[in-house]
Amino acid sequence: MGKDVKATPVFELSSFTVTNDVFNNLQDENGCACIELYGHIKFIDDNSDEYILFDCDPSDPAIVYLSDNNSVLLRESIFNPPYWSYWMHRFSLIIYLKDKRRDIVVVDSTKDFDFAFMDVYDVNEGCWKIETPMCGLISVHYRILPYAVYAHVDVEVVDYNGSRRSHTNEDCDKPLKSEDLCQAVVTGKISSTCKTQDKRCISRVIFDESCYDPANLTPTDLLWICWLAVPAYSRKLRIEVDLEVDGEKIGSGHVLDFDVKDICVETEKAIKEQNWSIIVRVDWKHAYSFITKEYFNRIDPKLFVEGASATESEGHSTFSKVSNRELHLEVFPDIYDPSSVSPTDMSTKGMVRDPIPLFFPYNHSLVEIFSVSITPPREKCWKLCGEVECTDTFETYNIFCKEGEEYVEVSYSKNTLPLQEPCSCYVGGNLCLDILLRNSQGFEISNGYVSWYEFQVTNWYDQRICSIVRGKYGFAAVHYTIFSMAAQAGVTIVLNSNDGCSRMIRGNIFGRYSGYRYHTYYEKKYFQSKLYENCVEVNNAEKLPLSKSVVAVPVNHSLILEAYIQVGKLGKNFQDEYFKGQVTFKPVLTEPPEVQSSHQTIYGEDFSLSVLVNWG
Repeated sequence: MGKDVKATPVFELSSFTVTNDVFNNLQDENGCACIELYGHIKFIDDNSDEYILFDCDPSDPAIVYLSDNNSVLLRESIFNPPYWSYWMHRFSLIIYLKDKRRDIVVVDSTKDFDFAFMDVYDVNEGCWKIETPMCGLISVHYRILPYAVYAHVDVEVVDYNGSRRSHTNEDCDKPLKSEDLCQAVVTGKISSTCKTQDKRCISRVIFDESCYDPANLTPTDLLWICWLAVPAYSRKLRIEVDLEVDGEKIGSGHVLDFDVKDICVETEKAIKEQNWSIIVRVDWKHAYSFITKEYFNRIDPKLFVEGASATESEGHSTFSKVSNRELHLEVFPDIYDPSSVSPTDMSTKGMVRDPIPLFFPYNHSLVEIFSVSITPPREKCWKLCGEVECTDTFETYNIFCKEGEEYVEVSYSKNTLPLQEPCSCYVGGNLCLDILLRNSQGFEISNGYVSWYEFQVTNWYDQRICSIVRGKYGFAAVHYTIFSMAAQAGVTIVLNSNDGCSRMIRGNIFGRYSGYRYHTYYEKKYFQSKLYENCVEVNNAEKLPLSKSVVAVPVNHSLILEAYIQVGKLGKNFQDEYFKGQVTFKPVLTEPPEVQSSHQTIYGEDFSLSVLVNWG
């Protein structure tokens, strides 16, 4: 069993390539064109905040050697830490680069990115081609990684005979003494590799002699630092070193493997030769390390929920009947379309599971598990069996169990497990989720655990968290939030028909929160609580068989129940009997053993749904 790795979607700027025809007149005797590059590369998000990836002043330009006709102008190893993740679903990439030697603009361009509809199961690579009047074709390469962590990598050349060029935070501002400097001629290459889910290899170059003038390396050139985005499900980050330092070969045929983690513990490994050695250090970081907590809390009130009142007053409701045509204009049909729910055996009523009060104070820490997803490759469908167990402060719950010939099918688009969650919320601080899943062929898809203890949680309270639990042939992604102060909302929905007859209710009912963003496919698909996904017959005055009857709600936000349902009588088709909308409930803060209730009604043409929420 392996410990989880917390991950987030990441956009990584990979490299810039340029044809060097226009720089031919700058070639030296070795046929390399040298340019002095300065300018900036930056993101601007939809809040007009700027994040600098590259910033070079004209007084200290970056020296770049173009060794062939399609040379790398800049690569990911020189960029500042990447800042994009799912909360930046729209941003502009602004590039302004100039060659100081020729005093020409290499590139001056802006590209807008919108990932609101992105659902990438594995690493996706793209290229933005820019035609420039002075420098020909510039190619900007980038990657989108759906589940990634950051590796801070530094590689250092150490001289056994004299000195070592040390680099620590404390030494950054101190002048280097002559006895601390090591002079050397370095040739060769340092690269990194890691694997995607479908076993493709992501290769990056950390150092390449073709980008430098080896005869003029200064002592500061003997340390290379870079930030790399690594798939969280990739077990290893491999550093390959093939250098020659002052004629001594180092690392030829050697590789250094580093386990992919999400904790801030530095790992150091070395390749040693007679006179020189290479020391490689890797420190793992999560995206939250780069973004301040205030960024996540800075939400525009008008963006709380589509169609919802910004005041979120108690009793707020928007619900309407829509036509079949209107329904299919929904931007995320595979999430919300009621017709995507397959009918079950009509003789099966479904089990009603009533909420169980916690009788806890409202200011208690609670955990909401939104989804557990397993994503096979795009063209495959897996039949899964196994168990998912969740242990909170007081009890252990088996929330998924399929054994023997019982299987659940998952595919690229239908990739979330049907969880049978308890009738009361998970009580946080201490939490453990054990996962053991395999497919019908017996291959291990996920085998590991997610664990939290009180002393670990503080910096992660109220954040959306995605934990990757790896297996030999796949991984599970657990999406959840640990709320610092939350109340339990026990939800009951009762059908009332005007004629006293039963109704078929088909579709989905989700739970979500005010004050949290739901702009992207990723957020809507994986960070909502699914209370109902069914197609069953419900008798008059009976409760809907909810698959999840309790939701943890942060006390400073509202619970929004959003429904996309199709209602009809047995024997009649459902054409044009679609309803979609939402009802909003503000938490009612109670002290045990008191339980307060909130009630709203959704009205149809000849039926109504009574929604009751018990707080406590």
